[in-house]
Amino acid sequence: MVERDGILIERSGGDILVVACDSAGGIGGSPGDTIKAPPSLVGSLTARVALAEVLSLGARPLACSVTACFAPGPDLEEMIRGVRRELHTIALDQLPMVVSSEKNIPVGQTGVGITVVGSFAESGHAFRRSEGGEILCALGRPSVGEEVLNRQDEIADLFDLVQIHSLDYTGEIVPVGSGGVFQEALGIARRSRLKIRFQERPRYSLYQSAGPATVVLFSSAEPIERLQALLRKPLWRVGLLEDYEGGTRTAEA
Repeated sequence: MVERDGILIERSGGDILVVACDSAGGIGGSPGDTIKAPPSLVGSLTARVALAEVLSLGARPLACSVTACFAPGPDLEEMIRGVRRELHTIALDQLPMVVSSEKNIPVGQTGVGITVVGSFAESGHAFRRSEGGEILCALGRPSVGEEVLNRQDEIADLFDLVQIHSLDYTGEIVPVGSGGVFQEALGIARRSRLKIRFQERPRYSLYQSAGPATVVLFSSAEPIERLQALLRKPLWRVGLLEDYEGGTRTAEA
C-alpha cells in the first residue's frame, strides 16, 4: 500500500514495514555539478528526506541504503559522514547502513539515492489523521537549490519533526518537498475527509518547492503561539481544517 511518499507492507507477523527514499543529482563537489555544495551536506539532506517520511508515519527506522552514482573516494566518505550526522541528530548512530558506488564508469556529476526501511507493530501504529477545527501549520521556510545552503537556520530538520511528533495535540505530519505546501495541504485534507480554509496572506509561498523537506506541515488542536514557544524554526499558519458538515471544534489562531 502506498501512503504519501512511502510504501507500507503488511507482514504475516502483524508488523508493518515502511519504505521511503530520496535522490539528489547535480549537487555536490564533482566538476559537472550545477550547484556546488559540500558532499556531507548533500548526504545529510538526502538522508533527511527519507528519514523524515518514515518518522512522520510513526515508524522506527531499521536500516538505510546509500546508492552513490560516482566513484568511491574522499567525496563519498564525506557524504557518508553527512548521512551519519543526520542519524546522530535523532540518536540512530548505530542504524545499519549499506553503501554502493560506481566503480567501472567515469562519472563527472554527483548522483545519490538513499532508502530507509522502518517498521511499526500494527497495534502500535502511530500514524495520525487530522480533525476538523485544527490549525494547519508549517514549520520552516520553503527552500530549494542554493537557497537551502543559505537558510540552514530557517529550514525544518529531523529534530523539529521529532519534537512535533512528541506532542499529543498534533494531527497528521507531512514532510514537504518539491510539490510545495499547497499540494501537501490538500492531501492532508483529502485523507482526513476535511476541507481547508487557506490563510489569505501566508508568511511564505504555498506553491514554492520545499526541496529536501525544508518544511514540515502538520495540524494542531492548540494555538500557534503555544507551538512557537517549543520550536526553533519559523512557524506559520497555512489555514484551518474544517468538517464539510460544519460543527468543528476550533483552535484559536
